[in-house]
Amino acid sequence: VLTLEPSPGELARPLADFCVNVLGERRLGVLLASDGVTEGYEREFGLEKKEREILFYLMAMRLVTTITMSCHNAKLQPDNKYLLVTQKPARVLLRQLEEQQFIQP
Repeated sequence: VLTLEPSPGELARPLADFCVNVLGERRLGVLLASDGVTEGYEREFGLEKKEREILFYLMAMRLVTTITMSCHNAKLQPDNKYLLVTQKPARVLLRQLEEQQFIQP
């Protein structure tokens, strides 16, 4: 029997997407924006201490993936400006994660 258990990796994508949408280019705190999503996930599925410790790194990896895929797709379709829309807010959030010391380069 195969069962799928929730994982922090599953939380990283919607958390990154939510923070990008909520923060945009505003300088709100990453923690403030992410708290509600994380708390809701924890209520339903729980997070171990080690999972909490890597959550922002998983989120950063999701942002890096978004930026990389955006660049790749933009090269394939240079006339499609929509492909670059998510890149700027993702870069801003990635910088905030580093500046607010949620991740270390």
